[in-house]
Amino acid sequence: MKKSAIIAIALGLAPTPVGAQMLESKITASNGVVVDLSKDDFAGRAEYGGQMHKFSGTTSQNGAFLVAKTVRAKVTPRLSVQGFVNYRGEWHYYDTAILKGGETVELANIKRDVLSCRYGCSYSESFIIFPTKEQIAKYGENGVLPIQVRGRNSGNTFILNVPLSDIMAIEEVAK
Repeated sequence: MKKSAIIAIALGLAPTPVGAQMLESKITASNGVVVDLSKDDFAGRAEYGGQMHKFSGTTSQNGAFLVAKTVRAKVTPRLSVQGFVNYRGEWHYYDTAILKGGETVELANIKRDVLSCRYGCSYSESFIIFPTKEQIAKYGENGVLPIQVRGRNSGNTFILNVPLSDIMAIEEVAK
């Protein structure tokens, strides 16, 4: 299964219909990072995605994320960090993302799912985070942009260490 289909399923998005004009390719940025490109010239849409990065939180959370940018006609493209987190227990309701020092980063919840409820429940939450160029420049350190994702009223958190090399690669090829 192609990475774009796996990401679409993880984010709860419908897969591309059979017969669509989506073309898949890979582009290597000047820093050596490989970027996946899904392009649909008919729709005027190009989706650029970096490599999937796994992470683990402090209390049984695990998930994955990637850096991406979607370019569409007449829409200003924004860099995003897209991913999901799985965990057991009670709902965490992740709804806030912050940078070191507390500055807020825009976060959108995409989907919340119950994965199973055998011997306790397992949940999944999908998200998209939109760091600005200014935030990346100000808070990037030691090759990463650390972003803490926080759960509403649950006190649960996890940190995404977003590689600056992925951000630079996406920005370079998604022009």
